[in-house]
Amino acid sequence: MNPWADNLVGYATNDPSVANTVYAVAGLNVGTDYIIGTYVSDAFASMSAIYFNIDSFIEGKTVQSAVLKLNIWLLPTDMNTTYAVNPIADTWNTNTLTWNNCPYYYNSPTVIIDPPYTWAIPWEIDITPIVQSWANGTITNFGIYIRDNTFVWPWPSYTCFRTTWCDSNESAQLPEYKPTLHLDIQ
Repeated sequence: MNPWADNLVGYATNDPSVANTVYAVAGLNVGTDYIIGTYVSDAFASMSAIYFNIDSFIEGKTVQSAVLKLNIWLLPTDMNTTYAVNPIADTWNTNTLTWNNCPYYYNSPTVIIDPPYTWAIPWEIDITPIVQSWANGTITNFGIYIRDNTFVWPWPSYTCFRTTWCDSNESAQLPEYKPTLHLDIQ
């Protein structure tokens, strides 16, 4: 299944306008890049929101597996990070979603993942516990965030690029590059 909606949201420590900008047709990014220098230091963090309209397929069913597949087009150069996938806790709109107005996310279930190591194959993220919670009605499906799990202060003492860039539903050059969710349900 292709996403019904997806968005990128971003935050920059040196440019407050980034947190209020809508990135509805950008690629999907996750991670934080740190620039450490004599005259400027900055952090740029990004996370992606993805919503799959799957409620009618999963309601009351047993979800054996749910795997999100993303097409990677830029890998991080610094792998000293982890990413987290969390279910979003409220509605959002692709035309208005920004870092400053994005809804909260649930802390559970959370899926912790390492950055991908290759772009030769799709990045597969097992989000089974999240989709199971939607199917059994524990939480409502408002989509997921893929976010940096290590965006912290103090920053690293060195410049590092920890962001993974993926194709979105809108930015994919080919249909097979769009994000997809693969379900095994009974």
